[in-house]
Amino acid sequence: MARVKEIVAASPGDVAIRLEVMAEGKKILLEAGAQMRVQPDLAVIGKLRAVLGPDRVKLVVRELELPKPKWQIRRAQAMAAASGG
Repeated sequence: MARVKEIVAASPGDVAIRLEVMAEGKKILLEAGAQMRVQPDLAVIGKLRAVLGPDRVKLVVRELELPKPKWQIRRAQAMAAASGG
């Protein structure tokens, strides 16, 4: 685990690291502390895979739902008012 800390420390960022651990036949998800956040790139992922195993490291990207820009909301309101609704 010391080598993992070294790799992460060499590429600090704002992406959380989550560890999936098997304990007593159950899968447990742990999130590392704020000091263990990383800026993921191919080099970092490659180094982590070399230490932990090629199938043990993955980058998960979640889709974010962004709010509509205000101009879209105003436009929809103006169109509704113009159509009498």
